[in-house]
Amino acid sequence: MGPLRQVGVGKGECGVAARRALAAFAMLMGLASPAAHAASPRAVGPAALHAVDEELARAGPETHFRRPFRIDSSEGSGAAAGEAWGTLETPFPAFVQALSVPQHWCDILILHLNNKECRVAGPTITLKVARKWDQPADQAMPLRFGWHVDESTPQYLAMHLDAPEGPYGTSDYRITVEAVPSRDGRGSFMHFAYGYQVGMTGRIGMDLYFATLGRGKVGFSETGRDSSGASVHIDGMRGLMERNTMRYFLAVEAFLAVPAPAGATPAAVFDRRIVRWYDMTEQYPRQLHEPERQPFIELKKREFAATH
Repeated sequence: MGPLRQVGVGKGECGVAARRALAAFAMLMGLASPAAHAASPRAVGPAALHAVDEELARAGPETHFRRPFRIDSSEGSGAAAGEAWGTLETPFPAFVQALSVPQHWCDILILHLNNKECRVAGPTITLKVARKWDQPADQAMPLRFGWHVDESTPQYLAMHLDAPEGPYGTSDYRITVEAVPSRDGRGSFMHFAYGYQVGMTGRIGMDLYFATLGRGKVGFSETGRDSSGASVHIDGMRGLMERNTMRYFLAVEAFLAVPAPAGATPAAVFDRRIVRWYDMTEQYPRQLHEPERQPFIELKKREFAATH
């Protein structure tokens, strides 16, 4: 498996990397308890990332995703989290360069259907979040992230965004992104993790959502088979976390797949990215289809134009 940490190994770091690797294997195999990692998904380190990449490659393309891919979710003690692991075609140096700019994170986050506006001031990213994709932007609530690069080397990137306070009765948001060069050296293997706490007000709102708009919605993890032999997927809060984790994973992928050419206007680049993101989400209609294509894309274009 190689050294536990390929870059910057110092005294005491091997033990940390080993624990990270074991934690990653536990999550990969579904052995870690939900309460242990639901609240605040963290980076697991380069050795663990390479191990998961190898494990997924040995397993082969997952039928539903049509590529080696893994998505997990957890819930416990008022917290919920989702994590996704997969390879992107973007070469690792370009991946690092793109994600090491705060404004680029606005360009990524704004692709999500419920995010209406994003602005950067120093290391602070302020996102406006709505309850529904078609809710007017002036009714969206602010979510202020601190942006942090934890480690950046030629072989490993780890960064996170955190927000102690959130809208609609939520708090303690954390987005963790880490990556290494992919096995074949041509792309980047990424671990994307997303989680937050849900307070009493938030739980009431979530219960209402699951009883109305969220009824029948599911995530990606299979929990068994029904009487006809069809897959049964996780629902409820864990299903919600898996859907949003996948939306953000695909937002990173769509952003990287549509670079900004010299001379292109921000609006023209956004138009291409939002179309790319929507088309990517439609690969998973059972989980991710909500708005119809044209009304959604036209609304996002108008919202973007109003803030740029």
